[in-house]
Amino acid sequence: MSASGTVQTNWTGTWYGATEAYPKGTLGNGWNVTFEIGPYPMVDNNCTMWRSIFKENGTIKLTKDNRFCREHGPDDLYIYDGSSGVKVAVQWIHNMLVSSFKYNDVFAVATMRMRGDILEEEILITGDNPAIKDVMVVHLLDLPNEMLFNILKKLENVDILYSFFGINNERLEKIIEDEFFSNSLNIASITENSTTIDAIFDRFCDYILPRIYFNVKCFIVEPEFMERILLANPYPNLTELKLFNFQRDSSLHYFTDNSSLEHILKEQITKLDLIHKDDALSIRYLPSNTFPSSTLTYLCINVQTFTDFVCLLDGRLKQLSTLIIQLYQMDTDSSVVHNL
Repeated sequence: MSASGTVQTNWTGTWYGATEAYPKGTLGNGWNVTFEIGPYPMVDNNCTMWRSIFKENGTIKLTKDNRFCREHGPDDLYIYDGSSGVKVAVQWIHNMLVSSFKYNDVFAVATMRMRGDILEEEILITGDNPAIKDVMVVHLLDLPNEMLFNILKKLENVDILYSFFGINNERLEKIIEDEFFSNSLNIASITENSTTIDAIFDRFCDYILPRIYFNVKCFIVEPEFMERILLANPYPNLTELKLFNFQRDSSLHYFTDNSSLEHILKEQITKLDLIHKDDALSIRYLPSNTFPSSTLTYLCINVQTFTDFVCLLDGRLKQLSTLIIQLYQMDTDSSVVHNL
């Protein structure tokens, strides 16, 4: 279900897995759980339904029917536990559903997200009290700072920054200004449609990055967004770059002399990972000014042949100490190999 109250269609279906249930004593470890999530008819136009079935050795031990409802506004969301009548406030944090509650003064938080084809659910708790009575609904911001910090650590940093910067909550902004949330930014984790991607990148480049640029040490990004991100601000502490879906035709020109990113790639980055989308690179046919660097100490790359590997050792990478390569073929007839 989305924040607007409609069914989250990419969550519908039947999901299987194992759970280490908490509180201990309610369910033992290693139980199998089945989530049956929609599509169901809306209840009172404000709720959708799902069922959780817990099994031990193939025998159903517990079935829970829940309603996921919105009340007074698009962000006023609750889960109603059909078996106990418990009402728990929930929040969407980008692509994660977070519900926080407490019982007997013990705080607990359940998180649920889709990761590929897997539905993940996890419970965080600050104590070992197994009772689940006297439940009182709390909102996410009612949690203590330490627990809120631990919850946010489980999200992608870009999700946290995009969702919480500039929401006029001084306490929350102080938490997310911790360097932990801006040292490494996985821009490649953004998987929405193109309209959403444009909006996210506009907000990152124009509003968020100018506030955290000094902390950034690593970017994980797709090449098509690399230029915009790297040129949005100076990053004096940036030393690591991971490029997903690296393609020769559209990406290689950044790694030559006179490219728009020449200064960063040649004189600043010390660790470079190229995760290839298409065929491996053939270095031997590229100009000698491809991949020059006076600072790079670590390179992970896929190359076609052993000759291509040797070409990387021709002096263009003066400080290189770690080279991780994947060879697609060993050209044993090469004169380069015989002359080693």
